[in-house]
Amino acid sequence: MSDATITAAAPLTSWISDPRGRQLAKKIICEKFPQWPDGPRDFQLDSWLRVLDGVDQLDIVPTGGGKTALFYGPVVIAQYLSQTPIPGVKPLPRKPVCLVVIPLVELGNNHVSEMSQLGIRAISLSAETIRQATDEKRNIFREVRRCEWPVVMLSPERLTSADVDEILRDSTFLRNVIMLGFDEVHIMVPWGLQFRPDYHQMASVHSRLPGVPITAVSASIMPATDLTKICRLLNWKEGEYYCLRLSNERPNIRTVLQELTHGLGGFSFPDVSRAVLPGQKVVIYCGTIDLGFRVAMYLWSLLEPGRHRLKKVRLWNSLTSAEHNKTTLQLFREDPHTTAIVATIAFGMGINIRNIHTIMNLGVPSSLNDTVQQEGRAGRDGTQALGITLVERSVLAAIRKVWPAEKLFGFHPPIVVPRPRAKGKGKSKAEKAAEKAAEKAASGIMQKPIDILADRFESGLLSLLIAFVEGRCLVQVKNQQYGNDQLDGGSAGAALSCIDAGRPLPCSSCQPFWEAPCPRLPPAGFPIMANANDLAGLPSKGLFGPSGPHALLKDMQEHAMKHLDAFARSHWRQIGGPQQLYLPADVYWNSTTYTSLLDNFHLLRSPDAIATTLSTWNHLDDRLDLFELLEKLNRRFDARHIKKRVITARKTKATREKNKKSKEEGSFNFC
Repeated sequence: MSDATITAAAPLTSWISDPRGRQLAKKIICEKFPQWPDGPRDFQLDSWLRVLDGVDQLDIVPTGGGKTALFYGPVVIAQYLSQTPIPGVKPLPRKPVCLVVIPLVELGNNHVSEMSQLGIRAISLSAETIRQATDEKRNIFREVRRCEWPVVMLSPERLTSADVDEILRDSTFLRNVIMLGFDEVHIMVPWGLQFRPDYHQMASVHSRLPGVPITAVSASIMPATDLTKICRLLNWKEGEYYCLRLSNERPNIRTVLQELTHGLGGFSFPDVSRAVLPGQKVVIYCGTIDLGFRVAMYLWSLLEPGRHRLKKVRLWNSLTSAEHNKTTLQLFREDPHTTAIVATIAFGMGINIRNIHTIMNLGVPSSLNDTVQQEGRAGRDGTQALGITLVERSVLAAIRKVWPAEKLFGFHPPIVVPRPRAKGKGKSKAEKAAEKAAEKAASGIMQKPIDILADRFESGLLSLLIAFVEGRCLVQVKNQQYGNDQLDGGSAGAALSCIDAGRPLPCSSCQPFWEAPCPRLPPAGFPIMANANDLAGLPSKGLFGPSGPHALLKDMQEHAMKHLDAFARSHWRQIGGPQQLYLPADVYWNSTTYTSLLDNFHLLRSPDAIATTLSTWNHLDDRLDLFELLEKLNRRFDARHIKKRVITARKTKATREKNKKSKEEGSFNFC
């Protein structure tokens, strides 16, 4: 249908409900962006039409799903119609502007770069761009006020500043604003409460833009908790806004939870050492700048000395400059030798690099939303990717301590109430706490174990961690938390485990991660087990527990090193030639191979796993012999771990029975 079908006699009264409006908008976008061979996606087109109709909306779209286009699509359509008026179509502003509130400066810079490549004028009002404009003797705020920038990115603090207040008072600017956008709107609630109170002023700012619709987007909003709080902050009432919810499950990303084999307070992090292997493209998320710097130092120490190490492993946090970050993105995209970025959450939202193959969270993120956002950086080119969260032992110990232990060992953990002294003066704080706990126990209001966990962990994250401890499907739990299993027309498998749903990349609970420990993509022909028949005959995960095989203890590692040294001497003698005569057997392993071998010893359960993990080893032809040695030693080490686990369970059970007996005999007398 051509433009002529919309006439003054048959005007377009609604973009979203009139098929002619949809066809016209799609035609405009296809002409503007010929590089989109299939045109815009249906949800993008619907969102743009709602903006043109003045409808407030919340769009929940998966990471990598094309959310950025929701901000510039209405501007492109409005620009076309202002230059090419069509009879029957309500006139739109001559210089349409979209204001977008962003949580991070780098997110705005990334969006501006993406739009610039599409020929769209966009600017991020950050301290850097303002300083640059000042150096060029330009008044950037006057340019925004005159509507010279169709898309303006700015932080909530900038939006509530005096400079922008002057812009919001300008009648010319107000006539041309067609949308107020909020990117990554899920952080509005927690960040607004914790350290960015200006997020709580967004409804007030919107009230200064009469008739301007809001478009709020995110990939991670839980319907049970986040949605109500966001609506309250934006002053939305039920029925006054449209909510689009698409499934945020990413089938091309394998979700992996793995227990850390070391702490986070030192300078050695062997669980992430694989990030420096050739061919990797890994982003390692750290909770603090300090931890990130120590991780980067560790990874640099694994590489050959020289300045080239600073290119192979890059840092990204709030202290790295914009120029440094720009170089990091360029190296990561174009240089095959740049294998890792060690980052904080500053890299987490909206950064669009298409060749990230692996995400590693070193330590548990603060929420399930952060976990999903950070995993969502991977696999944006459509290839298979990994999202790995390395969970601290202290976190798992806290959960196992209070979560019903019959699911793990067949008995309840004791909740011991200390016996207080008689009431009187001179009691210590501990004695007063014991007295208070005793009174609660006597009145039946003792805090439940699950409440103790809820005080420490965000609810969605706690559900994921409990599923990990119990060995339940991780993807299934995430789908339940985000309501993916309740969507109309959604995937029927969202409510099922990976095996039952036939997911091509099962999570680490459904397919034990130690069967494929290396985070790089499997080589051609490497089997990916996707159903119960494929899993038959593999080691039972009950043998190890949901966390997988345990890392080697210190004495086990020393024992393994002796066997590896003997293995090297034996095979080095078979090489022959001058190198065997004049070089020591130690060169049989290079330093990186030997370190990777010891760090991943407990995970190497197949010849293919050895070939993948030790890809730089010069003697891969000997991997079958090495596998026989590792299999024999791992079997021995597994038996020791199981024995230790049984002894611990027996001791805990004995303690429970002793405490129960003491309680029955009246040990806890509160009279």
